[in-house]
Amino acid sequence: MQINTALIKFLIVFNSIILALAPLNLINADSSLNAGVTANVVQQQTSNITLNSITAIKTSGIANGTFQDGWEWIFDITIPSLSEDSLVMQFSNWSALGSGTSTIPVAGNIRFFSSQSSNANSESNALYISSANTDSTIMNLPGNLNSGSTRRVKITVQSKIPPSANVGGYSLGFKIKTLAINPNI
Repeated sequence: MQINTALIKFLIVFNSIILALAPLNLINADSSLNAGVTANVVQQQTSNITLNSITAIKTSGIANGTFQDGWEWIFDITIPSLSEDSLVMQFSNWSALGSGTSTIPVAGNIRFFSSQSSNANSESNALYISSANTDSTIMNLPGNLNSGSTRRVKITVQSKIPPSANVGGYSLGFKIKTLAINPNI
């Protein structure tokens, strides 16, 4: 699998996905630069959450504090059981790539949603990350893109870039955990 704008390290822990995502997200001040990297995603186990793909929608952004001018990805995942009908996400703060020491906090700057969700199915009711390395609010997932015994969902993740952010590339880590909230599904 080729990903043009992300360097990904992949590790599955129980029913969690832990990824370190290092997109070459460039904040454009008054010029533009297109860059990218190629990386492979390697899965260690198959009985847990499967990361089918991460599609980069927008990896260059403007530091103006809006989601419209920020970064965006679509995460396509398969959950191994229909009884796992909810999930939470965690994100670390953005860290500057290279020798920089800049960070961008994720609190209030990252939101996510899925059309397969009953409580966060669009930008207008997206779930916001309130703190780094802390579980988000629960996303309920009654929807399913599969017709079999597994649940497949696509999650849109958006990040805005605060005006105080330094120009450069940034990386972050994130974690996805599934939950069985309604075991009668």
